Amino acid sequence: MHSTSSTLRRHQAWHRTLWLMLVGVVAAMLVECVVFNMPFWRSLAASTDSDTAVTTTGAGLARGSDGAVSVTNPTSAYFVVHQDGSSPYLHVDTVPPRSQPWDGTYGTVHLRVEPLGQGCGSSSVSVSPQAPRSLWLTVPHCDASSVRVWVEEPAGSATLLTNIRANVQVPFSWDWVRVLVMILAWLLLVIWLPGSPLWLIPLNTRSVRQRWCFAVVVTLVGGYALVRAGVSIATASRLVFHEPGRYTFDLDQYGHVADALFHGRVWLDLPVPDQLLQVSNPYDVQTRLDLMKDGASPIYWDYAFRDGHWYSYFGVVPAILLFLPYQAITSLWVPGGLMLPSAAAEPIFMALATIFGVLLSIRIVQRVSHHISVAAVSLLATAFVLGSDMLYLWYRVNFYSIPFAAAMALTLIGLWVWMGAAIPATTIAHTGVIGHAASSGTCKSRFGLWQVPGADAVSLPRVAIGSACIGATMGCRPTFATAAILGFAIFWPQLRALWRIRTHAHHDVHGGRLVVRLLIAVCVPALVVVAPVLAYNHARFGSWLDFGNAYQFTVADMTSFHTPWVNMPLTMLYYLGLPLRFESTFPFLALSPTPLPLWSFTEPSIGGIVWLMPLMVLALAVPFMRRQLRGSGLLGLCNTALVLGALLLVFDSYVGGFSWRYMADFCWLFMLGAVTVGAWWVTRRGAFGRWVVAVSVLAALVLAVMSCFALGRDDMLIVNDPATFHAVQSWFTLL
Repeated sequence: MHSTSSTLRRHQAWHRTLWLMLVGVVAAMLVECVVFNMPFWRSLAASTDSDTAVTTTGAGLARGSDGAVSVTNPTSAYFVVHQDGSSPYLHVDTVPPRSQPWDGTYGTVHLRVEPLGQGCGSSSVSVSPQAPRSLWLTVPHCDASSVRVWVEEPAGSATLLTNIRANVQVPFSWDWVRVLVMILAWLLLVIWLPGSPLWLIPLNTRSVRQRWCFAVVVTLVGGYALVRAGVSIATASRLVFHEPGRYTFDLDQYGHVADALFHGRVWLDLPVPDQLLQVSNPYDVQTRLDLMKDGASPIYWDYAFRDGHWYSYFGVVPAILLFLPYQAITSLWVPGGLMLPSAAAEPIFMALATIFGVLLSIRIVQRVSHHISVAAVSLLATAFVLGSDMLYLWYRVNFYSIPFAAAMALTLIGLWVWMGAAIPATTIAHTGVIGHAASSGTCKSRFGLWQVPGADAVSLPRVAIGSACIGATMGCRPTFATAAILGFAIFWPQLRALWRIRTHAHHDVHGGRLVVRLLIAVCVPALVVVAPVLAYNHARFGSWLDFGNAYQFTVADMTSFHTPWVNMPLTMLYYLGLPLRFESTFPFLALSPTPLPLWSFTEPSIGGIVWLMPLMVLALAVPFMRRQLRGSGLLGLCNTALVLGALLLVFDSYVGGFSWRYMADFCWLFMLGAVTVGAWWVTRRGAFGRWVVAVSVLAALVLAVMSCFALGRDDMLIVNDPATFHAVQSWFTLL
């Protein structure tokens, strides 16, 4: 009877969901036709007069042979057009976009529209010839017959602009990308908000249907990463930038490391200026500035310099995993091989991190509740991915993100394998791998599994694989190597049971063997990967634990710099709760300032970790949930992760300052506890818990998407991909 009622509820939920989806599709099309095409409807009566085909051009604009203008004097760089009131829109005419906007032509041009009338205001907007819809401008409402459009670019700037026309009719536009975005947003609301059928379907990792659904997700993530990597390889070019009297920026650090290894060197094959070799303290910032002023070049930004050679202080393992094999393979047809672009390697690491982050989340929530719904699992897995700062790493694909992406991928793989190494005795007995332990306390083994009385069996091969993965993070981003401490919490039941056997008056000899084998499984694989990394450090800098970060050429003398203690409280506060700052114009989300009493490094960011993922605050409840999490085996893991996360927060604040990417060091540790408590909430707090989790994740997802368009952040989209930025901006500027 209960099964029939549950099936009926599920059918009703699916019926309601399908109707809601149909309504969403129809609504999206209506919104596309009416709302987003409002400029078309409003400008139907436009006169399209031809007397403004040639506008008045200010003296600060010079016109080239192709008709495009360049800025000679910003104080008089403007167009003046006349409007008759038949249309509130202007159109920016341009010459066809050139194949490479890097030739001095601006891919983005900033304009200010200023009606020439008493009491009229003005509006600023940027346009791009690569995004045709962005070339339509809205005139601020005002009773004025003339409009001045300023070109707000510095002197010497070339543009593709030729003319500004008024009294124009905006054409009807159907944007399938925009329609699909609206449908996708509606789909997420329908399937994630409580009441959807996914809340009625329990997670079953043995279900063929659910496995196929997960396979689709893996295919989409992996396929996207491979396509992105392929495009990066196909369009690869040397990323070296230099201006006289300044540092040289070479963004192929990992390519140079792989090249050095390929040729049997530990130092990078980069030229060293003679003047740099002669100074007594090259780490002094003013000394380097004086050298560059006197013509010393190249002096590489963010490279390590020691004993007359250039080095990379970034971990060597990513170079060994991807960059070196790529150069070796391509050397079969290109002498010396090719450098793998960082933009190709980083998405591959991030795909692995994302997939295994989801798998790890599934293992965690299964331990909290065996009856958790598919909707809850998908929400919590999404929360883990977003809360672990993964979107930032997906977005910023240069070499700075490589150590974090590789370390996170290896760490999550290692933890997932470790959490799967403990196999319940009931499962073992059911499969017949090994029998139950004898009542006398005998440890039994078969096929790498050891059954310990009083605890789940442990798979030594899985322990070894997890140890190797986590040990390898020492050569990526050493802060992630602290995840090894989580192994004590994960295997605590087995360690405690072994201790009891060893201290028993008649302890089993197999227990002693298991202790030895467990230590071997943990230590040997880790040493196999860690020892070469330490030897590599010793070969370069004469010390096993010296990774070279103190020798980097950056904004300060890193041999002596650390964050001033007076800055520490504010720096940590910014990491945790830097407030969001919204604006009324696209992209609506702005960077938040991070003032400090004294100078220390800060990277622009939109907000602290609590705002980026509100569910992270649930991690604070872990120490108080001893009774609720009893039997899950997660209490020790989450408490240990909470302590490690707090310590790394302090460490990063002291050593590195405030940086958006540094959040990846510790956010994932907090998210382990947040996902655990979130799983308990959605199963034990009823509708309230489900609504809190769903709304928090949806809000964080919206914020994450908005952050990709934020102005002023590193690798701004408006600079790296002006066509995409302005295409999306045009969705809102004409409304």
